[in-house]
Amino acid sequence: MLIKEMNSHPKNLSRIVETSGTITSPLVPWNTCGAYMYGALGVNPFAYLPYAFFNLIALLLSVIYGLTGITMSEWNGGNEESEEAVN
Repeated sequence: MLIKEMNSHPKNLSRIVETSGTITSPLVPWNTCGAYMYGALGVNPFAYLPYAFFNLIALLLSVIYGLTGITMSEWNGGNEESEEAVN
């Protein structure tokens, strides 16, 4: 399902991808971030998992925002920048 079919602004998709992909990638041992930290530093990602507050809280807040609709912008089908310039 496309994000525009859900009447959701594309910037919501950008924020979701950023939270789920970039911020949580150090927590996945077989990902490039987790593998690099394990290879270079010798620290298993599960060892620093309890201390990765930002990574865990950001993911939790993203789920809460999605379920409640807080900070989720609706898409009106047009280009907002051109509409703001007219107003």
